[in-house]
Amino acid sequence: MTSKSCSPLAVIQIATLLAAVATACAYRAAVRQSHLAAYQGDGKISEIEFLPNPGVRLVFEPFPLAQPFAATYHIDGLPKRPLPYFVDLVVPEPGDQWQIRSGEPIRIGIPGTLTLSAHRATGGVIFQCQWSPEVHGWSIGVDGAAAGYLDHVHERPRTMETHIYPEDFQGAGADPATIDVVWEPGPGAPEKFGYVRLRSGGTK
Repeated sequence: MTSKSCSPLAVIQIATLLAAVATACAYRAAVRQSHLAAYQGDGKISEIEFLPNPGVRLVFEPFPLAQPFAATYHIDGLPKRPLPYFVDLVVPEPGDQWQIRSGEPIRIGIPGTLTLSAHRATGGVIFQCQWSPEVHGWSIGVDGAAAGYLDHVHERPRTMETHIYPEDFQGAGADPATIDVVWEPGPGAPEKFGYVRLRSGGTK
C-alpha cells in the first residue's frame, strides 16, 4: 500500500484558502468605534481586541453575592454582531478553593440562585433562565469564574440558554432592550462580588 501526500502547491493553496476565510470572518466581525459610540444603554462597552475573532464586551456594575440583588439594565443600541452574545455572571476573584473532581461541575463555594432574562423593546422575551451556578458548575477563565446557562439536552431551547442571537435583532422594535438579573444568595454565601457581562466574539 502506498501513501499519498499533498504536493507543496496543494499545501500552499489550502493555506491560502484558510487564510482568506479567516480574514473574511475577521473583517465581518470587525468592531468599529461607530458601533460602540452608538450604544446608548447602561454599563461599560468595549472592544475585545483579538485579531482572529474581534468582539464586543459589555459589563455592568459589581454587586455583593452575599446579599439579594435585582436590577434591570438597558442595552439600547447594542451592536448587532455576526456571532451571538453570551450573557453570564462573572466572579472576578473566586479564590483558590475550586473543587474540581472528575466528572463533576466546578464549584467555587458561592451558593445561590441566578435568574437572567433578556427582553425586546416590544416586551417580548428573548430568553429567561433560572439555575444555581454552584450546582450546574462554573467555568474558569482569565476574567475569573463565569456562569452562563446552556441546556444541551434539548434542541436549542430559546428560553433555556443565556444567548442573544443575531436574528434577535430582526423586526421592527424587536432589538434587545433590557437584561434583568436576580440573585438570591444561598446559606453561607461569602462576601464576594460579581457582575453581569455580555460578550460576543473573542476568546479573552
